[in-house]
Amino acid sequence: DLALPAGGLYAALVCADRAHARILRVDASAALALPGVAGVFTAADIPGAKMFGFRVVDEYFLAEHEVYYDGQPIAVVVAATQELADKAAREFVRVDYEDLKAIVTIEDAIAANSYHAGYEARVLQQGDPDGAMARCRHVEEGSVVLGGQDHWYLEPQNALVHPSPHGVVVHSSTQSPSAVQEWVAAVLGLPRSNVECRVDRVG
Repeated sequence: DLALPAGGLYAALVCADRAHARILRVDASAALALPGVAGVFTAADIPGAKMFGFRVVDEYFLAEHEVYYDGQPIAVVVAATQELADKAAREFVRVDYEDLKAIVTIEDAIAANSYHAGYEARVLQQGDPDGAMARCRHVEEGSVVLGGQDHWYLEPQNALVHPSPHGVVVHSSTQSPSAVQEWVAAVLGLPRSNVECRVDRVG
């Protein structure tokens, strides 16, 4: 419900359309030729950190060499209207790929020896499970597969960013303004004190 400042621009993401691939080329020339498109930005344009993460820093702001899931952001189109930004991102930015084998199940990951870095140290254990099993009169063996679940966010996902005398001000619909401040500062290569995050309401 905040008005866009005069001269403000809208952003839209260029997202991967395959589950796993190597990025060979991002061609934004057709998008940049459209009247009203102000710029197209990729990972090469990021002045600060290229990765972030809530507990583990393992997520790319924008994919640079490889995409790991369908819908992963690759570039940002900035334009005079939201409709133009969306159209340019969807239809006028070309991404050339080399398809790679997708790993979509736990069994696939184990077979491919594909594990998160440092997973050996992430062990949850209490007591002596092997000793307890050895003392059991009867043991049933099997496996259980649970689909990962996460809640939907409470708020619409959007932000309004404008420059300030010391950096930027971010109006964000977020439950974690401190995380927004941290990640915006990281990607822009600014001290956290130069990023102000404002949240009017949540929910």
